[in-house]
Amino acid sequence: MDKSSIFDAYLANDPSMLWDETTMEHKVDSISTEIFNKRLYISTANQEERRFEKNKKRHDHFYDLFQKKSNEVISVKLASFDNENHRSIPLMALYEGLKYLNQDY
Repeated sequence: MDKSSIFDAYLANDPSMLWDETTMEHKVDSISTEIFNKRLYISTANQEERRFEKNKKRHDHFYDLFQKKSNEVISVKLASFDNENHRSIPLMALYEGLKYLNQDY
């Protein structure tokens, strides 16, 4: 999502964010604020307690970092699919994500 990218919208279906907290913070800190003109849709599946720390919690933290970096409302949506897992989420998240990314066009 850098400023030179030709894309204006991104869809991340239950992405793996296996970085530690410091790496994630450095990645978000290095992003230009110009990317806030782009849209991002992140879906997160229910991975139950055993994967909460490495999945949902990191998605939430990534979203919070984006919120803190911007002084304005950002075009990032984090959607939780509590009744789905990593294998069942793609179809629903793709549909919902495309609707979000293409609204107002």
